[in-house]
Amino acid sequence: TLAIERLKALFGSEHANVQPYSGSPANQAVCRALLCPGDKMMGLTLPGGGHLTHGWVVNFSGTDYQRVPYGLHEKTQQIDHDRLRETAKRERPKLIWVGGTAYPRIFDYEAMAEIASEVNSYLVADIAHISGLVVAGVH
Repeated sequence: TLAIERLKALFGSEHANVQPYSGSPANQAVCRALLCPGDKMMGLTLPGGGHLTHGWVVNFSGTDYQRVPYGLHEKTQQIDHDRLRETAKRERPKLIWVGGTAYPRIFDYEAMAEIASEVNSYLVADIAHISGLVVAGVH
């Protein structure tokens, strides 16, 4: 990539590694690449286990973009895909996040992909907190 080539030239090295230092700057890069200021994004609520960078007002994502939260089913405490679908159809977000900081269940990526496809949204999987489980094949 351009950044890698410039770093190699700058330092006179054969190799360079360019990557965000953590999930938050990676999420910011995703938002800046896919969204314009004021676009809508959907993210899991913080009480439901969501992440600050998925549209919360104390973060760039909540000030630069319109926040459309989705939550958990009251009885099952799992993501309420029916309500999420209804909200997505009504709000038409440009981006839907799947992932979070403290959601203790397995994400239904297939259901989320269907919803995103129905409303022509980007679906972004933030697996920063569960990448080990994904690599191990248990999530």
